[in-house]
Amino acid sequence: MKHLRAARILALAVGLAASLALISHALVPKNQDPVDLVGAERLDKIAKHRFQSARGLSPCDDYYAHQTLKSARNSLVAIGESNANLIAVVAPTFSEIELIAFGPSYIRTYRFPGQTGFTPPSSEWFSPTPQKIAEVSLTPSEQFGIVTPIHRHIKYAMTAREFGLDGISYYFGDGADGCAFTWMPRGEGPSGLIVEMIAEASGQTPSPERLLALARAIDHADNAR
Repeated sequence: MKHLRAARILALAVGLAASLALISHALVPKNQDPVDLVGAERLDKIAKHRFQSARGLSPCDDYYAHQTLKSARNSLVAIGESNANLIAVVAPTFSEIELIAFGPSYIRTYRFPGQTGFTPPSSEWFSPTPQKIAEVSLTPSEQFGIVTPIHRHIKYAMTAREFGLDGISYYFGDGADGCAFTWMPRGEGPSGLIVEMIAEASGQTPSPERLLALARAIDHADNAR
C-alpha cells in the first residue's frame, strides 16, 4: 500500500511539472529575438530627445562657477543693489555679459561694457561699472510665481552638464550657496524655459504676464517628468 501511494504521488508530481512546462512554453512568444533591436533604437531616440530637449539645470561642479557668482554679487553690492537673493549671469562668447538681479519687487538687468564670455570666468568680467538696461516691477505674488520654479531647479539641479567652445553660458545663484549652470539649452525643457524667462526679463519691454506664463510652463514640464 505504501508503495502504491508513493507511486501516485510521483505520478502527480510528474504531471504537474509537465503542465507547468506546457504553460510556460505557451506564454513565451515563438521565435522571439532575445535582443529587441527596434525597441532599443526607439528608447535611444527617446533618451536623446530627453537629453537635448527636456533638460533641467546642471549643478555647478567647479570652483570658477561659484567664484563667478560671488564676483557678480560683489559688483551689485558696489552699486547699492544688495536685495537680490536670486541672480543670473549670461555670458555669450561674442557679446557683452549681462547680470539679472531678481529683487523682492523687481527684476533688473545690467550689462558690463566690453566684457564677453570669450575669456574664462573671472572677476574681470565684472570690473566695469554695470549699466542698467532693463527693469520690470512686480507685485509680491508675481515675484513669488516667477522665481519659485527657478529656485527649485537651482536647488535640485541634476542634469548632466553640456557645453561647447562658443555659445552662451548661464550661471544661476540662489542665496549664498545655491549654484547651477546651463549652456545653450534647446527645446521645451525647464532649462530652455528658464532661459526664455531671462531673455524676457532683459528685453526692452519685459512683461510680468509673459514671465508668469513661462513659470507655469516650467511647472507643467516638471509635472510631466
